[in-house]
Amino acid sequence: MLTPFCDESPELILKIIDCLWDEPEVEMRELATQLLGRLPQSHFKEVIHRILDWSMIESDAELLPFLHKNASTTIRQEAPDQWLAVLNSWNSASEPWLAKLAIDGTIP
Repeated sequence: MLTPFCDESPELILKIIDCLWDEPEVEMRELATQLLGRLPQSHFKEVIHRILDWSMIESDAELLPFLHKNASTTIRQEAPDQWLAVLNSWNSASEPWLAKLAIDGTIP
């Protein structure tokens, strides 16, 4: 339903996504992850940036499964090699939390 709008206006959708993520309600943040996962390939860099940034916030730990599953949907489907390269870079990093992110990112 929102996928065509995500394809047509990704910059506007990114602004909406950021506003939704800033809301305290879990449902708004879950919606943000779902929209993030529908952005076109031209915006994968922004998607990956948000996955990484939002994963660093300890208070959002309960949202990580939604974030990793939903936000990476299009990347995993359309550019699996790119997603695996990101996961590999996280796994190779010296920070343990990035290695955990890489492991979580392998779960579809």
